[in-house]
Amino acid sequence: MFNNQQALEKLMKLLRSVRPKFDLPMRLEYFFKEHMDEYDPVPNEDLVVRGRIPLFAYYIISGYVYVTYKNKEGQLRVKYFYAADSIVAFICFLDRLPSHYHIYAGHHTKLAVISRASVGLLFEEWEHMRSFAYTVLIEDDRFRGEIYDDLMELDPVPRVVEFYRLNPCLLPAVEARLDKWIARFLKLKLRYLVKIRQGLGQ
Repeated sequence: MFNNQQALEKLMKLLRSVRPKFDLPMRLEYFFKEHMDEYDPVPNEDLVVRGRIPLFAYYIISGYVYVTYKNKEGQLRVKYFYAADSIVAFICFLDRLPSHYHIYAGHHTKLAVISRASVGLLFEEWEHMRSFAYTVLIEDDRFRGEIYDDLMELDPVPRVVEFYRLNPCLLPAVEARLDKWIARFLKLKLRYLVKIRQGLGQ
């Protein structure tokens, strides 16, 4: 049972924003209340392990989540950082396939969790929600990809400034301890990232 009404209202607002003219089921909010749970992961907890079939999808109530993958050279990289009011799941969750990504919880993070079994029940009750679920995940990935492309067009200093504007939850850096991942994400040398951030008073 999910009793965080404020988070539930934000989740419903987020879903409506994906396709404003799409009629979400009137009982969808009640379904989430019945089938979602609130979860407080420990910092850097594995939410999804790369190579395994994801069993849960997540909505971030507070805190952050980050997702890593291996590039063609076999190097670990961050795909995205997710802040509060974000849905964290990939198509592999819906298709019940092994994940290409490893998903970690951040510090001071609170999540709403729904299982693949519950999502299956949702699709049984409202078949049209299946295609909508795919749209939600595809559109989110496209949107984040566009933000990243815009970020990479900036020079290093404004790139770092904009990154932390978008992800204030990753400060203070001494607590998050993600400099290695952030530097790779922003395609900057680690010492250069730290120097820029220190120059910004962070």
